[in-house]
Amino acid sequence: MDINLHLHRLLAKAGLKTEEVLLYSYILEHKGCSIMDAIKACGIPKTTTYRAFESLKNKNLIQSNTTSWKNNLQALSLENLIKKLENDQKNTRRLIHELKVLNSVKTISNDPLSVPQIEMFKGEKALEKYLELSEIPWQTNFSFGNWEDLNQDGNLVPVEKKFIQNRLKNGGNAYSYIMKSGPCTREITDYDKFENRISKTIHHRDYQPIWINAFQGNNLVYLWRKTEDRRQTEGTLIDSKTVADFYKDYIFSLLV
Repeated sequence: MDINLHLHRLLAKAGLKTEEVLLYSYILEHKGCSIMDAIKACGIPKTTTYRAFESLKNKNLIQSNTTSWKNNLQALSLENLIKKLENDQKNTRRLIHELKVLNSVKTISNDPLSVPQIEMFKGEKALEKYLELSEIPWQTNFSFGNWEDLNQDGNLVPVEKKFIQNRLKNGGNAYSYIMKSGPCTREITDYDKFENRISKTIHHRDYQPIWINAFQGNNLVYLWRKTEDRRQTEGTLIDSKTVADFYKDYIFSLLV
């Protein structure tokens, strides 16, 4: 493998211009060279080389003599470029996530007379959708159900804690009607006990492992439950003003 050619390709993929790639590569191979040496060897116009030189210095990829910037050039480690790419990657992932959240909001109809929109999710997709819902605009989360049996494996506790963090960050409140208590349920209510949440435990004949969220501020309802084989969690997102109003009124009536 031609190491220099491979380096050129990687630097180009990292966003460096052709003249920046050539100049960096030359300085790397000719430590202590001058800017004029690079101009002659690379065949790049003088003004273009000067711009490439300044760009590489700003990227912390080269350095020069402190008394004369045209002389004693040295190539620096690619570590700073790698860190920049890693930060760009994190920002890109964050942007993608925010676009997904926005897309989930924009695709929901605000027409109260429209036919309810229903989406189904299973496994990790159900968890991802739940966390997306924690970041869209709403004032209060009305929830009720048998969280204890739904969360029999304990794997939903970290997800619910993340949901609570997002809710608090966005200034939301919570009203919860809990059918059955237990260690998983207490872990969540204890975690949230100092925040703006009202939880009420009422024993109920129906202990189905289901958890329903209705959001004040939009027409969304999210239902959690276990699949028939009890191995996965599945979620149903309903966009319906009628359904959302029903659950919000019902849950609130249980708590007052």
